[in-house]
Amino acid sequence: MDREAVLKVLGERLAAARRRQKEASVRFHGIISDVPSGIPSPDGVTRVHDAARTYRRAMREVEAAQEQMTGFVLHGVVPPDFDLGRLN
Repeated sequence: MDREAVLKVLGERLAAARRRQKEASVRFHGIISDVPSGIPSPDGVTRVHDAARTYRRAMREVEAAQEQMTGFVLHGVVPPDFDLGRLN
């Protein structure tokens, strides 16, 4: 197993997760800023909840990717869902 190849894939996963988190953050704050009174309309509440749910999911993905990277770098643990065959 090529350590550099594993690091590259894990780094790509982490970068992609961070991009999704950033996009979700921008969307969430955009929706919030569309509500000048601070009290959204009934359908606005749904939009806020959906955006918040997407943001939370994106944050969990960043956390998971960071844990995978840290586990590999510090302990050599390859994530269970990692396809080692595609590195050869």
